[in-house]
Amino acid sequence: MKAPANIRISLKPTTAQHRAPEPPRLDARLACALDYIRGGVVADIGTDHAYIPLALLLQNRCSFAVASDIHKGPAACAAEHLQAAGIGDDRAAVLCTDGLHGVEAYHPTDIIIFGMGGEMIARILDEAPWVKDASIRLILQPMSRQSDLRDYLGQHGFCIRDEAIAMVDRPYQIICAEYDGTCRAFSPLALLMGEHNLARRDATVLETARRQLAIFTAARDGKLRGVNPDTSAEDAMIAALTDYLNGGTSSI
Repeated sequence: MKAPANIRISLKPTTAQHRAPEPPRLDARLACALDYIRGGVVADIGTDHAYIPLALLLQNRCSFAVASDIHKGPAACAAEHLQAAGIGDDRAAVLCTDGLHGVEAYHPTDIIIFGMGGEMIARILDEAPWVKDASIRLILQPMSRQSDLRDYLGQHGFCIRDEAIAMVDRPYQIICAEYDGTCRAFSPLALLMGEHNLARRDATVLETARRQLAIFTAARDGKLRGVNPDTSAEDAMIAALTDYLNGGTSSI
C-alpha cells in the first residue's frame, strides 16, 4: 500500500510570551530517550503532544526537531504546543505522515520511535532504507513484541549499542541502535530482555525478569488446560528466566 503524502504543518509561534516557557515534565519512560540524544537533528515519530521535541528544544539539546504523527489530531496538537512555546519553522517541523516517510528530507541524526509495538517499529524502519546509515542513531521503545524488534535489528545489520528499562506503571524497554552492517543472532532470553540489560542485572532488570517469568508461567498453565498442548516454547523461556534469576548466565 502506498504511503500517504506527508503534510507539513506551518508553525507560527505566539508573541504573547512574558517569560521563557518551562520544558515539559517527562515521566521516566520519555525521559530515558533524552539520555541517548547526541544533539543534532532529532526526529520524534508518533510524537503525539511533542513532549520530547519540546523538552529538547527548550533545553537547547538539539539544533532542530521533527515531530511526526500519522494522525492529524496529534500532529495539530504537537504544532500547538510548539507554537505556544515560541518555537517556529526555523527550529522545528511538524509532519502528518506515516512513519518515517518524508522525514529523510530533514537529515535526522537521532530518530526516536516510542510507544508502538515492536512489529510496527520494525515495519517503519523497513520502509525507510535510508536509516541504514552509521551516522543515524535509533532510540526505540517497543510497547510489546520486544523480541521481534531485536530480531529485526540483528538480522538487518543494526548494532544495539545500549539498552535501558524504565519503570513507570510497568517496565518499559528502551533500545539504542546504530547501523554497522553486521548481522547478529540473539538467544531467546536476550531477545526478550536485551543483552545489555541482562549484563547489568540491577534491581529493575531482575523485577522485569520476574514479571516475564510470571507471564510465561501463566501462558504455559493456560495451554496445559487445553487438549494436547505444546508448551515447549514456554518451558524453555521459563527455564532460561529461572536460571538467570538464580544467578546463571548460560542462557544470555
